[in-house]
Amino acid sequence: MPVKPYSHLDDEQQHQQRLNEPSLAYGYDLNALKVEAIGLLMNIDTPALLHKAIDSLSHILKEGAGSPIQFTVEELKKELKVSMEQSGMGLGISQEEMLKRKPSWMKSE
Repeated sequence: MPVKPYSHLDDEQQHQQRLNEPSLAYGYDLNALKVEAIGLLMNIDTPALLHKAIDSLSHILKEGAGSPIQFTVEELKKELKVSMEQSGMGLGISQEEMLKRKPSWMKSE
């Protein structure tokens, strides 16, 4: 059998050739992650578990819709100082109260 004039790329070189700009910028292939997530959902055979997964994804998407609060370093230090003062005065809620407020999608069954 004749030898072909091209060489085979190793896995690392092939992977680098498939990467697009977002992959290079963020260090992962977004489409590959989406396919992996869909594959995991497709493996769920229980309707209740699938509803739970969908509810969790919906909640994550709703949380991600708004941008998180961002502080400058000075603002963050001020917020932390206020938080420490309030904690020292006993302001806040107990762990039991926090668990009661926990969203239903986070509660374990």
